Amino acid sequence: MEPIIGRAEEQKILDQLLTTQRSEFLAVYGRRRVGKTFLIRRAYNHRIVFQMTGIAQANITQQLANYFSTLRDLDATLETGNLPKNWFDAFGLLRTYLQKLKTPKKVVFFDELPWIDTPRSNFLAALEHFWNAWASNRSDILLVVCGSAASWMINKVINNKGGLYNRVT
Repeated sequence: MEPIIGRAEEQKILDQLLTTQRSEFLAVYGRRRVGKTFLIRRAYNHRIVFQMTGIAQANITQQLANYFSTLRDLDATLETGNLPKNWFDAFGLLRTYLQKLKTPKKVVFFDELPWIDTPRSNFLAALEHFWNAWASNRSDILLVVCGSAASWMINKVINNKGGLYNRVT
């Protein structure tokens, strides 16, 4: 595994998020090919319990299939399950999976978040609900969202005026 060169300050921040006694919400954004995903994967290595990468120019059905396939690979009880009908159902499956795990801090990583939030998919509303109604009330979740569409990440996540207002750690 390639080591992270430099980024000492960023690594320190990422390490600190694992040791807090509350759930944390981390948003990472920036230009393409600067090492965002590499940094997250290396910093959290074996602590990532769920990781999904959005698919460029895919519709909601394709994004949900990608999500479900990723989750099904991790949770054998979903082997015979049906594709979630919407993102609220999808996050319900994720909650059920996460509750089974005994790890002290569960890192949930959504990469290329802007691609996942397709038009009229209600992904962002479901993410808000997942965070506000469940994850933020726990002490063992580290939600990491990452995206290269910086303006989308800033407008929809960092400066969110709705359910994610002031939620990002």
